[in-house]
Amino acid sequence: MSLAPLLYSKLLECRVPCEFQFYGDKDHELGHVFHLNMKSEIAAVCNDAQCESFRKFL
Repeated sequence: MSLAPLLYSKLLECRVPCEFQFYGDKDHELGHVFHLNMKSEIAAVCNDAQCESFRKFL
């Protein structure tokens, strides 16, 4: 069970700028560090989204 939705809710409650993205589905559960597998297409998508999110603060 992922705690990410709970953390996201709390961050929103505290007015912390944040985003929640979910990768995978009920048939394809991705592990905690799936984005580190550079051979994975979905990892590249996740990393690009994460970099774009950080650029908003520059």
